[in-house]
Amino acid sequence: MFNFIKEKKRARERKRMNIKIGDIFCIKMDDGSLRFMQYVADDKTEMSPVIRIFKKVYPSDYQFQTEEIVADEVDFYSMTWCLSHGIQDGDWQRVGWSNNVGDTENIMFRFYHDAFNFVNKKKSYQWYVWKINHERIDIGELTDEYKKRADWGLIFSTVQLLEKIRHGDFTTIQTKIE
Repeated sequence: MFNFIKEKKRARERKRMNIKIGDIFCIKMDDGSLRFMQYVADDKTEMSPVIRIFKKVYPSDYQFQTEEIVADEVDFYSMTWCLSHGIQDGDWQRVGWSNNVGDTENIMFRFYHDAFNFVNKKKSYQWYVWKINHERIDIGELTDEYKKRADWGLIFSTVQLLEKIRHGDFTTIQTKIE
Protein backbone atom coordinates (compact mmCIF):
# COMPACT_ATOMS: atom_id res chain seq x y z
CA MET A 1 0.00 0.00 0.00
CA PHE A 2 2.81 2.40 0.86
CA ASN A 3 4.40 2.03 -2.60
CA PHE A 4 1.07 2.83 -4.25
CA ILE A 5 0.74 6.08 -2.25
CA LYS A 6 4.35 6.96 -2.97
CA GLU A 7 3.83 6.41 -6.72
CA LYS A 8 0.68 8.59 -6.75
CA LYS A 9 2.69 11.37 -5.10
CA ARG A 10 5.44 11.03 -7.74
CA ALA A 11 2.82 11.22 -10.51
CA ARG A 12 1.50 14.53 -9.09
CA GLU A 13 5.05 15.89 -8.84
CA ARG A 14 5.76 14.92 -12.48
CA LYS A 15 2.73 16.88 -13.65
CA ARG A 16 4.11 19.98 -11.93
CA MET A 17 7.53 19.67 -13.58
CA ASN A 18 6.30 21.13 -16.87
CA ILE A 19 8.91 19.52 -19.09
CA LYS A 20 8.68 20.96 -22.60
CA ILE A 21 10.10 20.39 -26.06
CA GLY A 22 13.49 22.08 -26.27
CA ASP A 23 14.53 21.27 -22.67
CA ILE A 24 18.17 20.22 -22.35
CA PHE A 25 19.34 17.72 -19.73
CA CYS A 26 22.81 16.95 -18.35
CA ILE A 27 23.89 13.39 -17.54
CA LYS A 28 26.86 12.76 -15.27
CA MET A 29 29.00 9.89 -16.57
CA ASP A 30 30.65 7.27 -14.37
CA ASP A 31 34.01 9.10 -14.56
CA GLY A 32 32.44 12.48 -13.67
CA SER A 33 32.39 13.84 -17.22
CA LEU A 34 29.13 15.20 -18.68
CA ARG A 35 26.88 14.40 -21.65
CA PHE A 36 23.77 16.18 -22.78
CA MET A 37 20.41 15.27 -24.29
CA GLN A 38 17.43 17.29 -25.50
CA TYR A 39 13.70 16.65 -25.66
CA VAL A 40 12.92 17.34 -29.34
CA ALA A 41 9.44 16.02 -30.22
CA ASP A 42 6.41 13.95 -29.28
CA ASP A 43 5.86 10.88 -31.45
CA LYS A 44 2.13 10.28 -31.75
CA THR A 45 2.85 6.99 -33.56
CA GLU A 46 4.24 5.49 -30.34
CA MET A 47 2.77 8.08 -27.94
CA SER A 48 6.19 8.93 -26.57
CA PRO A 49 8.59 11.84 -26.12
CA VAL A 50 11.61 11.75 -28.45
CA ILE A 51 15.06 12.82 -27.28
CA ARG A 52 18.38 13.30 -28.99
CA ILE A 53 21.58 12.43 -27.19
CA PHE A 54 24.65 14.38 -28.22
CA LYS A 55 28.01 12.72 -28.90
CA LYS A 56 30.48 15.06 -27.24
CA VAL A 57 31.65 14.28 -23.72
CA TYR A 58 32.44 17.37 -21.66
CA PRO A 59 34.71 17.73 -18.61
CA SER A 60 33.07 17.84 -15.18
CA ASP A 61 33.80 21.57 -14.80
CA TYR A 62 32.18 22.52 -18.14
CA GLN A 63 30.24 25.79 -18.04
CA PHE A 64 26.98 25.07 -19.87
CA GLN A 65 26.50 26.91 -23.18
CA THR A 66 23.18 26.17 -24.90
CA GLU A 67 24.19 26.89 -28.49
CA GLU A 68 27.39 24.85 -28.21
CA ILE A 69 25.41 21.85 -26.92
CA VAL A 70 22.68 21.89 -29.59
CA ALA A 71 25.26 22.38 -32.37
CA ASP A 72 26.93 19.08 -31.40
CA GLU A 73 26.59 15.95 -33.52
CA VAL A 74 23.75 13.63 -32.46
CA ASP A 75 24.85 10.23 -31.14
CA PHE A 76 21.37 8.70 -31.32
CA TYR A 77 17.66 9.40 -31.00
CA SER A 78 15.44 7.56 -28.58
CA MET A 79 11.93 7.42 -27.22
CA THR A 80 11.30 7.42 -23.50
CA TRP A 81 8.47 7.91 -21.05
CA CYS A 82 10.72 8.82 -18.15
CA LEU A 83 12.14 12.34 -18.52
CA SER A 84 10.69 13.42 -15.18
CA HIS A 85 11.71 10.14 -13.50
CA GLY A 86 15.32 10.82 -14.50
CA ILE A 87 15.16 14.22 -12.84
CA GLN A 88 13.48 12.92 -9.70
CA ASP A 89 15.89 10.00 -9.38
CA GLY A 90 18.94 12.24 -9.92
CA ASP A 91 19.95 10.50 -13.17
CA TRP A 92 19.94 13.77 -15.11
CA GLN A 93 19.29 17.41 -14.48
CA ARG A 94 17.45 19.97 -16.59
CA VAL A 95 19.99 22.68 -17.41
CA GLY A 96 18.48 24.79 -20.15
CA TRP A 97 16.22 25.19 -23.15
CA SER A 98 16.66 25.89 -26.86
CA ASN A 99 14.18 26.29 -29.68
CA ASN A 100 16.79 24.61 -31.92
CA VAL A 101 15.61 20.99 -31.82
CA GLY A 102 17.24 19.95 -35.10
CA ASP A 103 15.59 18.30 -38.09
CA THR A 104 12.74 16.35 -36.51
CA GLU A 105 11.13 15.59 -39.89
CA ASN A 106 13.76 12.97 -40.75
CA ILE A 107 14.18 11.15 -37.44
CA MET A 108 13.48 7.48 -38.12
CA PHE A 109 12.96 4.47 -35.87
CA ARG A 110 12.97 0.73 -36.52
CA PHE A 111 11.61 -2.35 -34.84
CA TYR A 112 10.44 -5.83 -35.73
CA HIS A 113 6.96 -7.32 -35.34
CA ASP A 114 8.14 -10.47 -33.58
CA ALA A 115 10.42 -8.64 -31.14
CA PHE A 116 9.10 -10.35 -28.05
CA ASN A 117 9.19 -13.80 -29.64
CA PHE A 118 12.89 -14.01 -30.52
CA VAL A 119 13.98 -17.10 -28.64
CA ASN A 120 16.40 -19.10 -30.82
CA LYS A 121 15.90 -16.72 -33.78
CA LYS A 122 18.78 -15.36 -35.81
CA LYS A 123 16.89 -13.23 -38.31
CA SER A 124 13.57 -11.43 -38.61
CA TYR A 125 11.73 -10.76 -41.84
CA GLN A 126 9.12 -8.58 -40.17
CA TRP A 127 10.85 -5.23 -39.67
CA TYR A 128 9.08 -1.92 -39.86
CA VAL A 129 10.29 1.69 -39.82
CA TRP A 130 8.61 5.03 -39.22
CA LYS A 131 9.30 8.72 -38.96
CA ILE A 132 7.91 10.74 -36.07
CA ASN A 133 4.13 11.07 -36.34
CA HIS A 134 3.93 8.98 -39.54
CA GLU A 135 2.54 5.53 -40.25
CA ARG A 136 4.81 2.51 -39.80
CA ILE A 137 6.13 1.04 -43.05
CA ASP A 138 6.63 -2.73 -43.22
CA ILE A 139 10.01 -3.32 -44.91
CA GLY A 140 10.39 -7.08 -44.41
CA GLU A 141 14.09 -7.85 -44.00
CA LEU A 142 16.23 -5.13 -42.40
CA THR A 143 18.59 -3.57 -44.94
CA ASP A 144 21.93 -1.86 -44.28
CA GLU A 145 20.34 1.47 -45.18
CA TYR A 146 17.83 1.22 -42.34
CA LYS A 147 20.39 -0.21 -39.91
CA LYS A 148 22.38 3.01 -40.34
CA ARG A 149 19.49 5.45 -40.71
CA ALA A 150 16.92 4.30 -38.14
CA ASP A 151 17.39 4.16 -34.37
CA TRP A 152 15.84 1.50 -32.12
CA GLY A 153 12.11 2.11 -31.80
CA LEU A 154 11.41 0.99 -28.26
CA ILE A 155 10.27 3.30 -25.48
CA PHE A 156 13.22 3.07 -23.11
CA SER A 157 13.31 3.42 -19.34
CA THR A 158 15.75 5.64 -17.45
CA VAL A 159 17.97 2.65 -16.68
CA GLN A 160 18.10 1.56 -20.33
CA LEU A 161 18.86 5.08 -21.56
CA LEU A 162 21.66 5.53 -19.05
CA GLU A 163 23.09 2.17 -20.10
CA LYS A 164 23.21 3.30 -23.74
CA ILE A 165 24.55 6.78 -22.92
CA ARG A 166 27.23 5.57 -20.51
CA HIS A 167 28.24 2.25 -22.09
CA GLY A 168 27.31 2.49 -25.76
CA ASP A 169 24.46 -0.01 -26.17
CA PHE A 170 21.14 -1.24 -24.90
CA THR A 171 22.48 -4.64 -23.83
CA THR A 172 19.28 -5.46 -22.00
CA ILE A 173 17.20 -5.43 -25.19
CA GLN A 174 19.45 -5.70 -28.21
CA THR A 175 19.69 -9.10 -29.76
CA LYS A 176 21.66 -10.58 -32.61
CA ILE A 177 18.55 -10.60 -34.80
CA GLU A 178 18.91 -8.78 -38.10
